Amino acid sequence: MDKVKLEAMMWGAGTALGELPPYFLSRAARLSLLDPDDVDDLVELEELHKKQQNPETMTLVDKLKLKIENLVNKVGFFGILACASIPNPLFDLAGITCGHFLIPFWTFFGATLIGKAVIKMSIQVIVVIVAFNETLINRVLAFLKLIPLVGSHLVESVTNLWQRQKHKLHHKEVDSSSPNILASLIEYAVILLVLFFVLSIVNAMAQAYHKRIHSAKVKK
Repeated sequence: MDKVKLEAMMWGAGTALGELPPYFLSRAARLSLLDPDDVDDLVELEELHKKQQNPETMTLVDKLKLKIENLVNKVGFFGILACASIPNPLFDLAGITCGHFLIPFWTFFGATLIGKAVIKMSIQVIVVIVAFNETLINRVLAFLKLIPLVGSHLVESVTNLWQRQKHKLHHKEVDSSSPNILASLIEYAVILLVLFFVLSIVNAMAQAYHKRIHSAKVKK
């Protein structure tokens, strides 16, 4: 942990910064004359409150989102800290809630920064260090070897990737003459995810622009 604590804390701080856009967007929508229908996150929040009147129509995710909102509203700083200190895919709702109820910036960001850059980071680093020790890796390779037809190829690919990564981390020269299929597949998958993310942003902007034009025509 001592070897990676600085990089891990910077990573945690980066994820904390990534939670600011929902907070600022929700806060700006509350303080300005912005039409709430133009903000998808606020629409989702209102729909959750409507569903609360009919609990039988609510899914498990809806119930978790409402619990996070109630926790943030009632406990404040420590509620935000608790939500940020665990791997929480629903934390965006905490930022939306804090912005909507005008919780001070440093209360939200301070709790988020401590939770993600200190507490959650420490938990995840420990898990990664324990999970990627030599004993467990050898057990995974032994399990992969049992898979019919492709087991031996998977073991070879994973072993090569594992050895190359170890060499890179120890600043040793890596023989790049033999390509690694698994590494190439991971690279292509990451590229596809980035392209999909960019296209989704462009699509969302186009839909918002079209919605504003349509609303203006309806009002006229």
